[in-house]
Amino acid sequence: MKKNIIKISTITVAGVLALASVSFAEEGKPRPIKDARQQEVKPLRQEMRTEIKDDRMEFREERKMEVKDTRGQIQENRAEFKAKVEDLKGNGVKGDIKIEARKMMEENKNIRQLSREEIEKKRSELKTEVKTRIAEFKEGKKEILDEARKEKVKEVIEKVFGRLSGALERLKAFDARISAAISARKAKGLDTSKAESAIEEARNALETAKVAVEETKSASTESVDDSQGVSNEALRSAIEEAHSALKIAKEKYIEVIKSLPIPKRPEGTSSSTPETTN
Repeated sequence: MKKNIIKISTITVAGVLALASVSFAEEGKPRPIKDARQQEVKPLRQEMRTEIKDDRMEFREERKMEVKDTRGQIQENRAEFKAKVEDLKGNGVKGDIKIEARKMMEENKNIRQLSREEIEKKRSELKTEVKTRIAEFKEGKKEILDEARKEKVKEVIEKVFGRLSGALERLKAFDARISAAISARKAKGLDTSKAESAIEEARNALETAKVAVEETKSASTESVDDSQGVSNEALRSAIEEAHSALKIAKEKYIEVIKSLPIPKRPEGTSSSTPETTN
């Protein structure tokens, strides 16, 4: 029986987690995921830009109205001042004209100051509104991409678990074949005690591998369901343990192959090729 009868797919833990890293990063900014989810972000970005544009246009209109109202009040004050000057000149009171002029100038100064403060207030409100809209967009984008990353991680993990499970099933199938081979040799009267002892050790290793593969499934489920982000450490450890357990089980079954007794050739037979004569 050939040693290469047991075939276990090589699973590189670093490679698996490298694939998963496109979905969740433990530190720093996550890598962008170029899939259909990115298309869902575009409407959010367009909506944010439209709303910000509308907010700025509204601010400009309000600023124009404020400037227009301010000029109107100043013009009214000047008109009132001119009317008072005419009355004072008619009454021959020149000293009160200077008082009225200072009064008018002070009122106009206050009007301009209030107008500037009102415009500055609206500008500050606009900045706050823009920041809020950008923050809302980023939050919406994050939710969409986080969901996409989780789906990507789930997809990668399913492939990994499938490979581990496939390797486990191949070992189980080989166990049945090698067990049949031991029974056949035992029925022929051969000493199979070493093989029987070796297959018991192999089956114990196979059971350990089975548990390790199930642990990988459990760790992967917890990682994907973690709303605070994926911790790769538990998943990394589970994959490494499963891979190691499968490797050990494979080696144990190879030892079973080596321990199989070799049937003796019937007496009188020769492995050499008989000579032929012409």
